[in-house]
Amino acid sequence: MKKAISLFLALVLCLSLAACGNAEKPKQNETENDSTGVSPNQTENTDSTDYQTEYTAPTETEPKVQVVEITMDNWQDYFETKQCVESCIRTNAFDEFEGVSYYIYTVFTLKEEYAEKIDTDESQLAIEYSCNYRSRSYTLNATDFTYEITGDGWTDELHNISVSGKTNAAFYHLSFPQETMIDGKVVENNVEFPFAANLVATPDAAVYLDNCEEWQEEYEGVGCILEDIEITRIQGSITLFE
Repeated sequence: MKKAISLFLALVLCLSLAACGNAEKPKQNETENDSTGVSPNQTENTDSTDYQTEYTAPTETEPKVQVVEITMDNWQDYFETKQCVESCIRTNAFDEFEGVSYYIYTVFTLKEEYAEKIDTDESQLAIEYSCNYRSRSYTLNATDFTYEITGDGWTDELHNISVSGKTNAAFYHLSFPQETMIDGKVVENNVEFPFAANLVATPDAAVYLDNCEEWQEEYEGVGCILEDIEITRIQGSITLFE
């Protein structure tokens, strides 16, 4: 009997030891999780690079501009007067030369160094001027559109006027055609003034050469030209891109 009881107690002791051994394993696993932060069945990610970067769209910057008030003291820094020849050649149905008209214009224009910087939509200017409107004889080069005054022209009062007072002009984009002939063909070209005023005293500022039987590289003519131009009043501003 004692032998049976001893065997029974030994069996109970073995079962107790087995149960204690199974209970210690989860504690060991929990200790590993606490120290590494990774389950034993998982692989630790040691790469610290964050692949989810935020996209930042490029910002559009406003163009830098300079607003210049134009006064009687500074207008010569930005503007000048120029005389421009406009040429219109007339041909027949066979593209043969029939005549030519030359118009001599005087423009009050922005200087060339500012021509590409001007913001015409944001620029406004008004001027008043005085001048002499005189008839002159001249020699005109029909290839490069230059002319040389050679003397007086008509002597009547219609073509010789002193213009003064509140003669004014508007500013806008001016384009003048300059047509010439090369090898019997009309060649067209335009002279552009992005921001300018056309100074016209009377509608008689045109020069017509209709009695030419053929196109020439040089013409003798008589035309009306603005002289002694004086700006008497100017007001407004121009906007320039920097």
